[in-house]
Amino acid sequence: MLRSFRLRLFTRRWARLLLVAAPALVVLLSGCKRETANEAPPPRPVRTVVVEKGGLGGSIVLTGQIQAEKEVALAFRIGGRIIERLVDTGDRVTPDQVVAKLDPQNELNSLRSARAALSGAMARLEQDSNHFDRQDTLLKQGWTTRANFDQAQQALRTARATVDDAKAQVEIAEDRVSYTQFKSGLNGTVTRRAAESGEVVQAGRMVFTVAGSSAAHCSGRR
Repeated sequence: MLRSFRLRLFTRRWARLLLVAAPALVVLLSGCKRETANEAPPPRPVRTVVVEKGGLGGSIVLTGQIQAEKEVALAFRIGGRIIERLVDTGDRVTPDQVVAKLDPQNELNSLRSARAALSGAMARLEQDSNHFDRQDTLLKQGWTTRANFDQAQQALRTARATVDDAKAQVEIAEDRVSYTQFKSGLNGTVTRRAAESGEVVQAGRMVFTVAGSSAAHCSGRR
């Protein structure tokens, strides 16, 4: 009997305790539920890849020739024997720079001959001019014939033409002497040489090629 009474008493006490603690337990459980609901979702795993520089494929090997965009061939205007070459492949050149020289002896001889011919023509012109003046005076005074006057006038015209031709020959000879000194005529770089000192070249034969921005025609110049 005593044991049964104690059991009922213990049961009643726990029943009362549960009735008192039940509201607090409900509030505690509901609070935990709200806190759990407001938590952020765990982060999703992400796969990362480091970008690195890589090859585009196999190496490509090509054959070809590197060539300047503007390349000019240089040549003497006259033929002759080269006595001096002043530049080589890879050298820089300027328009007034002498790059090669020909033996000028033949051209100097021609120039001396042309000057001598000019001197003779001018002497003949002076003589024919004096003769014409005399004939003109004599014709006006009646001491000569018209035929002699016309002959003197024709001789004077011929002498003047001879002088003009001799002057032109002197200018040509002077130019040919200047052509023995070969100037590049442009700014650039020598990319090729095709003649050596001591070699005989013909007029117009390529001696150098020059790569540069100025593509002016180049040959021996003063």
